[in-house]
Amino acid sequence: VGSYLVVQDTKLDKIWGTDGPTAALNKFLALAPEGEFVVEPELKFHAYSQHTYLRRVRVSVPHNFFLTHYQSEAGAGGGGPKK
Repeated sequence: VGSYLVVQDTKLDKIWGTDGPTAALNKFLALAPEGEFVVEPELKFHAYSQHTYLRRVRVSVPHNFFLTHYQSEAGAGGGGPKK
């Protein structure tokens, strides 16, 4: 709780006109339990950054929750590295 996840280069989706870091961030947030993370727009503004800062405000899932979901998607052929 209180730690940050920094997603770099979130402006690239707009620049490239295709899915990139922002699309991945939105997928991550859709997977995360509601209220687990909050976007900190003030940090983006004050740092004049192209990055997005997420602050974890509660821990309601185990540390391997996201990895486990990612691996199950990869096994089903949707996302994640191929083995």
